[in-house]
Amino acid sequence: MENEQTEWENIDTNNTNTTSNSENSTSQENTLEQNTIQEITVSLDESEQLNLIHQDLGFICSFIIFFVIVIICIYSYKFFDMFFKI
Repeated sequence: MENEQTEWENIDTNNTNTTSNSENSTSQENTLEQNTIQEITVSLDESEQLNLIHQDLGFICSFIIFFVIVIICIYSYKFFDMFFKI
């Protein structure tokens, strides 16, 4: 009887260790992912981030200005075209 109980205790201990190992590996993976994300965000300091934002906004602003100029040209053509129609 004692041998059976000892075997069951060993099996329970092994299952517990396996479960804790899988939990540890999952927590280690999460920790590695978080560290990687932190390294990426830490690697860009504030001036680099501001420069990236400035470049992106400049790109967007150039498109907006282009389309505003096109719209102004269309409406000015329509306005002056009405004077030359007979």
